[in-house]
Amino acid sequence: MAIVSDYSTKANNLESTHALLIAQSDYDRISANPVTTLPGQKVLLTPASTAQMYAEYCFAGWNITLDRMTIIKRNQQEEIRKALEDKTANIAIAWSPFTYLAETGPAKAKILPCSNMPNIQVPTFIVARSDLLTEPDAGRLASNRQEIGAFVANYLGAWSAAKNKPQDAAKRLVKTYADEGIHVSESQARTELSARQLPNLADQRIALAAPTGGVTPLTSNLDVIMNFMIRSGTLKSEERPAASDLIDPSILNFIDADAPLKARAEGKTD
Repeated sequence: MAIVSDYSTKANNLESTHALLIAQSDYDRISANPVTTLPGQKVLLTPASTAQMYAEYCFAGWNITLDRMTIIKRNQQEEIRKALEDKTANIAIAWSPFTYLAETGPAKAKILPCSNMPNIQVPTFIVARSDLLTEPDAGRLASNRQEIGAFVANYLGAWSAAKNKPQDAAKRLVKTYADEGIHVSESQARTELSARQLPNLADQRIALAAPTGGVTPLTSNLDVIMNFMIRSGTLKSEERPAASDLIDPSILNFIDADAPLKARAEGKTD
């Protein structure tokens, strides 16, 4: 695989992208002394994900390891929110843009700040198979790059359009939630979109570019993520790639040099 675009949020560290939620009925009791009240509690989270990374570091601030908690696997934020409301568990690790759904839902959940949380970056990426970027046949390589470039440009363009016309984007998100039976205001939708807003094409290129004689700082973030993947069993240590070998900014440069794709990535086309 090769990373061709970093589409992380503006403040993409563990603490800004996740939150520890406690049901209102248990918040005062647990928050008063997390060291003694957290162990043994049922926790809703998505295992082998950045939510688990967050949980590990968060609970470590109180000298609590994850094996002292009862983990209830939930794969989607909607499942986690409903389970918190149904009292399947009274604690959840949720992706922060959606925490207000739990805060305003029947559980009336509250965020419990973590203790001594390290500043660990957790960018997310668009990933392509490396063979698509290194195809020896020139015609196929050009076709691959055009296809991948169009995908990345469309993705960036959707977020650029949302930033250019935030009111329209908020209305669409309100409707999307309404179709799922969830009521949010336009103000809440705009807050979520702002929290999830991506860097633009120019900033994407800066993020993936390596300084002269060095490597992009994103490699250290990838090392942290791969260390976690090995601990969680999703990556074998002998199969671990070098982080610097994964990052390929060429697709972003390709988009920047192609006027129609660049305009699309910048949200300047309908």
